[in-house]
Amino acid sequence: MARAFLFGMQTGVRIPGKPFDLTQGTPSDEMEMLRRIVGLQQQMADYLLLGRMLPLPNVTGSPAMSGVPLPVRWPIVQATAWRSDKGKVCYALANLSGQSQVVELEAAEHGTTASTVCLV
Repeated sequence: MARAFLFGMQTGVRIPGKPFDLTQGTPSDEMEMLRRIVGLQQQMADYLLLGRMLPLPNVTGSPAMSGVPLPVRWPIVQATAWRSDKGKVCYALANLSGQSQVVELEAAEHGTTASTVCLV
């Protein structure tokens, strides 16, 4: 879900069994995360849904994911950059691990010093 958010794609979650009724029962952790991500997408629509994706910003200090069989060794913390129609830049970051991470984001390549940062 976090990677879909980063790349401005529609997010979703698959829950085994019958369809989940949001008005009854306790939502699963996946449903709560989906709800938060959709809320962030709504807040950041000018960037992630209607904006233009910029070259990926450089994230330093993020270790590669380990123990997961992937064709590409992804870093644990990933980021994308977006420009709105108004020319403002947004940086979206996602921590794909369940633990806190400390990273640095190099934003200078996009020609801006003050930007919006959206964390998932």
